[in-house]
Amino acid sequence: MECYKPNKAVLVLSVSLLNRALLETRPSSHSIHQSLLIVGDADNHLIFKCRVSDAAILRQGHWNQTVEVKRSPTGTKLNISLLSQDWVGLDICVEYEPVYSDGWFESTRIPRNQKIQTPAAKLSQAVQLAKINNHLYPICQQVCHHKCCENALTILKC
Repeated sequence: MECYKPNKAVLVLSVSLLNRALLETRPSSHSIHQSLLIVGDADNHLIFKCRVSDAAILRQGHWNQTVEVKRSPTGTKLNISLLSQDWVGLDICVEYEPVYSDGWFESTRIPRNQKIQTPAAKLSQAVQLAKINNHLYPICQQVCHHKCCENALTILKC
């Protein structure tokens, strides 16, 4: 699994307990307490869902999971929630924006040496062509039938 791809990102989800030392000496909750880890994208699609038990975190000290996430067409933000199964009000919700190596999509990237042809650039090119031939550029093709003006109008239509 590569770290960075144009439309994918790799997340390392990590859960640890802040009061681990206290829970090892005096357990306050049941050993079967679990939390639900949910990751959703900007389109409100479920990307990842997993149950994490406190007993597993106490044994290892932390819990890690690696997840590959596809980029959503509407946005890049992810919603990550850790929901307690038993306790109300102890939920953690975080909004996270992963890092992708390229721009929005590969097809929208323009090489640096390539010039961008905008409609304004096409219009100025047509006006310059008409000025070179010593007459005003007509807006309507029916008014002027010079070859240079017809060429200028075809440039504008492209």
